Amino acid sequence: MVRLYKNILCFIVFVTATFIILIPGPKLYAATDIIPAQINFGNYHALVIGINEYANISNLETAVADAKAIAEVLENKYGFTVDLLINPTRNDIVDRLDILREKLKFRDNLVIYYAGHGWIDEKTGQGYWLPADAKKNRRSAWIPNDTITDSLKALESKHVMVIADSCFSGRMSRGANVSLAGPNYYSKMSRRKTRVILTSGGLEPVADSDGSGHSPFTNALLKVLRSNQAVIDGTTLFNAIRRPVMISAGQTPEYSNVHKAGHNGGDFLFVSNKVRGDSARQNDAVAGAQSDAALAGEMAFWETVRESRLPEVFAAYLKRYPSGQFSGLAQLKLAEATRNLQAQGRQLAALPIDRTADLKRLEGAWDFEVDCGPYSGWGIDFALKADELTGNIEGGGDFLYFKIYISEIGEMEGVGSSSNVLGEIKGKITDWKKGLAVGQLEISGEDFCDGTWYAKLKR
Repeated sequence: MVRLYKNILCFIVFVTATFIILIPGPKLYAATDIIPAQINFGNYHALVIGINEYANISNLETAVADAKAIAEVLENKYGFTVDLLINPTRNDIVDRLDILREKLKFRDNLVIYYAGHGWIDEKTGQGYWLPADAKKNRRSAWIPNDTITDSLKALESKHVMVIADSCFSGRMSRGANVSLAGPNYYSKMSRRKTRVILTSGGLEPVADSDGSGHSPFTNALLKVLRSNQAVIDGTTLFNAIRRPVMISAGQTPEYSNVHKAGHNGGDFLFVSNKVRGDSARQNDAVAGAQSDAALAGEMAFWETVRESRLPEVFAAYLKRYPSGQFSGLAQLKLAEATRNLQAQGRQLAALPIDRTADLKRLEGAWDFEVDCGPYSGWGIDFALKADELTGNIEGGGDFLYFKIYISEIGEMEGVGSSSNVLGEIKGKITDWKKGLAVGQLEISGEDFCDGTWYAKLKR
């Protein structure tokens, strides 16, 4: 049996251009190769759909088995949070897409896998997914490609890949433009916004079963995903399955980016649990432990106070981190500093260090210089009030509005956003008297960069 509707060439989603450019994929890195630990690959989610049982059209044989196997490997080998839909209706699928739109954020990655019937209207070029409640010649329960495209465009997720195991039109968006792999490659791809699609065939029907219990396409896909021990990008995945599927089933898989859905030169990255360091279940086991950001904040605080002779600063540390990494040492230093000051006739202050007065003196307009790709130059209208520094950075014809929080020890952290870009800032005040600060800036989205910023109080 083939995955089409009444012998009409079927189509799933995204009729948007007239050609595909297929580009050889980069090297697949082995588990022994060094993947920089500082790369933030983000969280991984999957919507997996398999439809065997149709109320009004012919059934399929392996779509459900394919979906279940894909869900298993994504969850157990790659740490995905998986939402598995078996024989769903149109409303089931569209509702799940809306839920993902509400839930997912920029740091999230999403795979949408579909195995089932599809159809193309050759007169209009419109393609459709056919849910379990689809009827012949009645579009009320069909899902048009525009619905899927609009969902991809509306998602905040930085990386989205659609995998469609059904016949698919060759009239797709332009092929993904990638460069040679390596640690810097993965760091670059992890930042760039990605909207790509991998399909089991072009303008042709595709096989539903090859005797393995799976379709030829999904069987090849599973073999590559199961054998990967490190990081594999979508282009490499495509190159690994293309020839085996062509030989075994006489159909030609295709891979490309989705036109007009926000793609910005990235590629989808499948990161094995061996690289990520833990699976979703391991994350649950360490729930409640300090996050990397919290640990870094504690380390910065301790580095600031550890050489002090004032008991107030150790009291401040213990108040903020009563069970911190250095709490035992802080208690010893607090006792020692207290004895020394009492010997000099002084008493321990009841409150920790208060920088309110220092921050008050730094209120006003700031010069903000950025060295970060298209955003290099001077910021606009930055001003400090209380413990928040706010203002705009201009680049690429866009204004990125930032709000930066300043802690009591001068640590600075904030975010900025515009319609197409997200920015993250970290830094610290280096001179409380002169009003100087420095830090790092990372901007992601349609533009991306990783650079340095400098700020000074206008006098």
